[in-house]
Amino acid sequence: MSKIIEGKCEFILPDDVFFNPVQEFNRDLTVLIINSFIHFLKNSIIHKEKLKIESGLSILDAFSATGLRAVRYAKELPNIGCVIANDLSTLATQVIAKNIDHNGLSQDIIKISNEEANLLMLKNHSTHKTQIDVIDIDPYGSAAPFLDATMRAISNGGLVCVTCTDMGVLCGATGHNCYAKYDSIALHTKYAHEMSLRIVLHSLESHANKHNKYIVPLVSVSVDFYVRLFVRVYESAAQVHLSPSKRSLVYHCNGCHSYYMQPLALLDNNNKFKHSSGPSVSNVCQICSSSLILGGPVWNGLLHDKSFVDDLLKSLPDLSYLGTQERILGILTLISEELPDVPLYYKMDKMTSSLQMSVPKSTVIKSAILNAGYRVSISHCDPGSIKTDAPLNVLWGIFTCWALLNKIDPEKLKSDIAKRIISQNFKFKADFKTHPLAIPKSMKFNMCRFPNLPPNWGPQTKSVIKKIKIT
Repeated sequence: MSKIIEGKCEFILPDDVFFNPVQEFNRDLTVLIINSFIHFLKNSIIHKEKLKIESGLSILDAFSATGLRAVRYAKELPNIGCVIANDLSTLATQVIAKNIDHNGLSQDIIKISNEEANLLMLKNHSTHKTQIDVIDIDPYGSAAPFLDATMRAISNGGLVCVTCTDMGVLCGATGHNCYAKYDSIALHTKYAHEMSLRIVLHSLESHANKHNKYIVPLVSVSVDFYVRLFVRVYESAAQVHLSPSKRSLVYHCNGCHSYYMQPLALLDNNNKFKHSSGPSVSNVCQICSSSLILGGPVWNGLLHDKSFVDDLLKSLPDLSYLGTQERILGILTLISEELPDVPLYYKMDKMTSSLQMSVPKSTVIKSAILNAGYRVSISHCDPGSIKTDAPLNVLWGIFTCWALLNKIDPEKLKSDIAKRIISQNFKFKADFKTHPLAIPKSMKFNMCRFPNLPPNWGPQTKSVIKKIKIT
């Protein structure tokens, strides 16, 4: 048995109860986001939202284990009426009770539940009077089996926090399994980590629509070995009718790894449903004439609410006790700089390998995109990414210009894909002069990685967990 200190709390950890120290970042980020959500409700002009704060928010920690999250929510967050700490394990509920008492809290504030999560939500919280304001779904593996009950149990305007750790499924290792769980076919591509976020958002929206609800993403993070998403859920039949316009199919090129988005529906000038015309592509890639494969549907809307992310960055200094504060600052800064309306991204190394050339500095390519009048950023999912609204012919024209400037001889290219790209003869002259916006603020953060994790899990900095052995 051991003790840990995390946030403002101290926890007793028996050896036979599950605890993941790497998830401190996940828990710290959730405390920050719920805290900002409460602050938003306090300042809301909507009377019903202010009433929620006056009566105290209800929070469900559906997979509580040691009770770590539930205790932190009760002790670190303001305006909390009730936290339900639920776990199917009887042993876990006993540990939760000890940790509630150990932190000087009452079981009137933290109510312990020993129930299967779906059954708890459907049996006790599926009517308007009993619905929960914040639901945290953080299981071991996929959250998919719990999303429908979650959408029934969440209150109108409530906050849903979801973790999925089945990244092999979401990143395309088994496309059929992804479809079975999330109603979407994943692709094993370089942009798989952002596509994972968009697959889960698509699934959340689908489950919400079944109950006349829709989602609004606040923050969507791909980090470590999981995705973590925070969405508000609202009731509105009119918005549900527009839901198909938020989904797209993805056509992915097997050769140069370009991608094409095909929305399932569009909105007309009056913001009404309109059938999409398609397909948006021919049967081969317009850049290299290779074959295309089909994935999705995926969420094609915003991953984050920029104003909410800005509020998080402003309030973060007030939560100086968070053990992963510096890491949160770095990742939220990256997120704040992401292009909000550009789905997916390209990888520098994959594009240059298609042209059989070395990888230039990212500022070189970003400057050329900016100098051409388009926007560019990286994705928080991958520091080697390019997220841009530049058309494909402009983007490939820039890379082709760089290749030719660096004495790539088209006659000596061995790759058929490289030859086909060069033969396009893009009529585009790139300006590689350094642009001031090509170096983002987030570059000042040291995004080192966990040494025991694969190198493609996204920006990392190491968490510090204080462990004290009980004598």
